[in-house]
Amino acid sequence: MNRSQYHSKVMNAVPAGFFEDTLRCLCQSYGEAYKRGHEDYPDSEAHDLIPHLRRANVERDMRNLAQRHGLHGRAALNVIRNSFHTRIIMDDIVMTISATMSPNEKVRDAEFRKSYANDPQCHLPLFPEDPPTIDIRRDGLYVLLKHGPNCEDPAKLGFARIVFPTPDCSGYACEDIDLWAKFSHVLKDFYAPAHNDAGVPPDAPPPPIKIKQQRPEEQA
Repeated sequence: MNRSQYHSKVMNAVPAGFFEDTLRCLCQSYGEAYKRGHEDYPDSEAHDLIPHLRRANVERDMRNLAQRHGLHGRAALNVIRNSFHTRIIMDDIVMTISATMSPNEKVRDAEFRKSYANDPQCHLPLFPEDPPTIDIRRDGLYVLLKHGPNCEDPAKLGFARIVFPTPDCSGYACEDIDLWAKFSHVLKDFYAPAHNDAGVPPDAPPPPIKIKQQRPEEQA
């Protein structure tokens, strides 16, 4: 498949509004984790704890979001069965979630991601309650929701992208879907723009009013 086909396959598989709500979910999860970490712990411990709180918030909230949109969201064990990850199924697409520190940083290696990328059907069904209609073909698609914090303010989401791992997870098959850019209108509910249309920070004081001084001959 080419870039257009990859992107169309994903966008056509998700219910309307799902990715907008995904951005809302991420923004809320980042803010809540930062607030809780600094309310309950000193800065030193909060620094180390916040990424774990953020991951727990995101994984839990994305499963709930998937269910609300009629998708299948489950907590699944990894290959060696010592850790859980969230798995969301959209038609014949499997999506998991990973955080990195920058948009260009590669997601760390993990055997469960390689398994999904090589054969999206390999872990399905995982639960007795999964309906029998879940059937990911061998030519199904594995995608990642990759997100990360704002480099200047860790309480804020910095980016969110859908990426397409190659079968061995050594790279990506095509250009990402940039959810931040595609649904930027959602972010206005959470973050004020850095500058308004005139290029002025929104909290900047108004410019002084200039009073034209009359020349002596105009006053006469």
